[in-house]
Amino acid sequence: MKRILGTPYRAGAADPATDMAKMIEIMIQTQLKEGAKLETADKLATFKWNLYVALKKKGFSPQEALQIVLNTPLPTATPSLK
Repeated sequence: MKRILGTPYRAGAADPATDMAKMIEIMIQTQLKEGAKLETADKLATFKWNLYVALKKKGFSPQEALQIVLNTPLPTATPSLK
């Protein structure tokens, strides 16, 4: 029995790379489906607005707060590749 990424792999069993590709495809499709909802857009807009308001309350100028908001990624279930 081979080991692939520390997991036992048996001949004839599902290919781990194929399983990973399927999981990634499902994650992307789910994010697109959720992202298309008006409720999701509303929540993301609230997140950005609240961030802007909080930054101004902390003493950032409107221009500085806007730049920070523009450079802050939206919350996501997948980690950033930056």
